[in-house]
Amino acid sequence: LLVFAISPYKQHVTWLLIYLIGFFVLHWLEFYYPHLVQHPFLAGKGQFIDRVTAFPIPVIAIFIVIKFIKKSYDKEKKVTEEKTIVVEKSNEQILLQKNQLEESNSEKNKLMSIISHDLRSPLTNIQNYLVLLNQVEIDNSERRTIEQALLKSTDNAMQMLSNLLHWSKSQMEGPISVEAKILDNECKITISDNGQGISAINQKDIFSIKAKPAYGTANEKGVGLGLVLCKEFIDRQGGRIGFESKLGEGSSFFVFLPIKQLSSTMQKN
Repeated sequence: LLVFAISPYKQHVTWLLIYLIGFFVLHWLEFYYPHLVQHPFLAGKGQFIDRVTAFPIPVIAIFIVIKFIKKSYDKEKKVTEEKTIVVEKSNEQILLQKNQLEESNSEKNKLMSIISHDLRSPLTNIQNYLVLLNQVEIDNSERRTIEQALLKSTDNAMQMLSNLLHWSKSQMEGPISVEAKILDNECKITISDNGQGISAINQKDIFSIKAKPAYGTANEKGVGLGLVLCKEFIDRQGGRIGFESKLGEGSSFFVFLPIKQLSSTMQKN
């Protein structure tokens, strides 16, 4: 019984055959070598009952016990599988959060790299100017030219810091319109203004770090980061970004983001 309970299902037939062979071997020994077998019952009714019940009752008992054990095993297996699925989903979520954190750190490092480069240039120029003052005599006209260039460079750096501190505030004059439309399977968001627009020469590199900073309607100078980051964020969402612009007439930027179809969910509800 213990062997049947703990053995795999594929081995049950094998063990059953072994049991039957042992059963018939014992009876064969009893028939041909009766002196080797001690009978607990006298010949007659008791011996007949013993022979009849010697095989069916254990088989029935084994069947009941194995069925109970199998039911308990299947129940525990189901619980274990459900726990395994929960753990796997948790691991997937942790991995997803890890990847998102790594991407966020990568974007942060990229942003800091650009900012540090733009801040380092004016500081390096000032340092070189101070070194030059200590080593070489400079006349007033040359000094004035260098100082004006340094002043312009530091002004640009200060403007960049100001833009970063006021990231969420628009410095552009004039109205800005935002419009959203649902198309077939995506949402189109359009942002339009009536600013200075973008020249045809600068349009090809507008979503690249190669784009040159330009002055806005309030003479503010950007560093060319906003559109680069927007494009990367939208690409990661599986969307698209584009624009239309004419110099002196303003610009219209449009974003296409995919949306999930809810028809099947609504039908189920």
